[in-house]
Amino acid sequence: MIQLAHLIYTQSEMKSLRRIRRLAARTVQEFVQNRCSVMAAALAYYALFAMPALLLAAVYVAGVLYGRQAAAGRLQTQLAKLLDASAASAIQTIIAGTVNGARSNTLANLTAFGGLAYSALAAAYELQQSLNRAWDVRVDESGSRSFVVKRVCSVFLIIAAAILLFASLAAVPALSAFKYELSGIGNYVLYSIETVVSWLIFMLLLAIMMKVLPDAEIEWRDVWLGAAFTSALIVLGRFLINTYLTHANFSSAYGAVGSIAALLIWIYYCGVILLLGVEFTRVWASEHGRQIQPEKGAVRIAIIERVAGRHDSGR
Repeated sequence: MIQLAHLIYTQSEMKSLRRIRRLAARTVQEFVQNRCSVMAAALAYYALFAMPALLLAAVYVAGVLYGRQAAAGRLQTQLAKLLDASAASAIQTIIAGTVNGARSNTLANLTAFGGLAYSALAAAYELQQSLNRAWDVRVDESGSRSFVVKRVCSVFLIIAAAILLFASLAAVPALSAFKYELSGIGNYVLYSIETVVSWLIFMLLLAIMMKVLPDAEIEWRDVWLGAAFTSALIVLGRFLINTYLTHANFSSAYGAVGSIAALLIWIYYCGVILLLGVEFTRVWASEHGRQIQPEKGAVRIAIIERVAGRHDSGR
């Protein structure tokens, strides 16, 4: 009887391992076929130019509670924990420049902020296009006006979510107030709490991205699983990328632009993980018999390509 139970357990374990291998293999295959690494590079480029506007807006939001200068300091402190020294230095320069530059209401500053706002819109739109590509959907060119309005609202929603992300990061250091109340294991407990809070913040933002941005119908159970998986990779992987950036010594290799290079690499890594998580979510849903359908006003890329092929052959 014991041997039979052991045999059943072993077979079940082998079946689970095969399922995990198949899931991982399909995820990597879809990631490569959809050229997600290229899309992540484009996202990093757009995000770099959008970051000043997003950080400035986040400082203003968090400044309601702490004051603008205090919020900027808190945000710098928290981002320094997430990034390596070079990338954090670039972020601090951006925050200082945008906050100090926003003190005067000159026409030049308004024009500059308008350009930064446009960069934020372009970054959000590029993110939306990347997610559509990962889900194999595309907007129907003959779509209705209401669908266009939905897309615009989605872009503004994700910008608002990014602003709230940075603002919440500025609030996280408030947890350090409990540090001295937790004697002995205070540092360990505080670090664990901050890690969990960071994971929850990332998961919430990613869930909003995966559900709202793509022009596809995705069930919430798949969205939450994919968001939890992706945020865990970001939180765990930051130690690896920070270790690499620390030993790479970009300041010596690239001089004055070393901080920007380190920041670009960190953003690119986050983009790769985001798109990998999207592909994982798609494969997971497919493995459980839930095929992703395009929303009204969108069609599958495969259908568009087949129609285009028939038109080309008829010429």
